[in-house]
Amino acid sequence: MKVRIEASIVIDRRVEEVFDFAAIRHRENHSRWDVAVSRLEPETTGPMGLGSRFTIVRRNLGREEARTFTITGWEPPRLMEMRTESSDFALVLRGEYEAIGAGATRHRLIGEATVAGARSLLAPVMKVKFSRDIQENLRRIKALVEAEASTRQVSAAIGSA
Repeated sequence: MKVRIEASIVIDRRVEEVFDFAAIRHRENHSRWDVAVSRLEPETTGPMGLGSRFTIVRRNLGREEARTFTITGWEPPRLMEMRTESSDFALVLRGEYEAIGAGATRHRLIGEATVAGARSLLAPVMKVKFSRDIQENLRRIKALVEAEASTRQVSAAIGSA
């Protein structure tokens, strides 16, 4: 069974800043916007990019579940796509970043999952939860990116005074 969701939000920061926070610094920031993530473990070294791998450990229904993701699409500053799969579950998450004028970004997340076996019985529930979680994560990303940029501006102003 296929499950697809899409959500977007406008962030009041330049596309390069949003991509830096959510994609380039994904490993250090993911657990800041996704409260279900207990840890993220790099599987490859070096900067994020095509082929980078990491394991995300999530708390789900009272237990931890680890999934290794691979970056399968990387076009700074407009696209990051990652994929995970197992015998009964495959997920592709695509983050798209679109400049809106000079100082804002539309950040769109598209998730496409294929669920098989016994898990497919839970697909309708998974879709509702996944949709709600992605919307909330986008709201947190917006708040964090806008606050981080504001903090840098205040620090720069204080430093030049």
